[in-house]
Amino acid sequence: SSDVCSSDLCHGTGATGGFGPKLAKNPILKHEDLFWETVLHGRGPMPAWGAALSHQDIADIHAWLLTK
Repeated sequence: SSDVCSSDLCHGTGATGGFGPKLAKNPILKHEDLFWETVLHGRGPMPAWGAALSHQDIADIHAWLLTK
């Protein structure tokens, strides 16, 4: 599931930035409610992923991003 946010097109390999912002060490990771809101419903140019990802997928992505 980490492949979803670290594609070369979106948030870059290893979540270091691409078309979308760098997610590695991004302050949004400390605000889990905002992270979830953004992933589920989208924000700005980021599309909503709530219909495509399970809650477990999103939790796994958040946990993976915390390791970056």
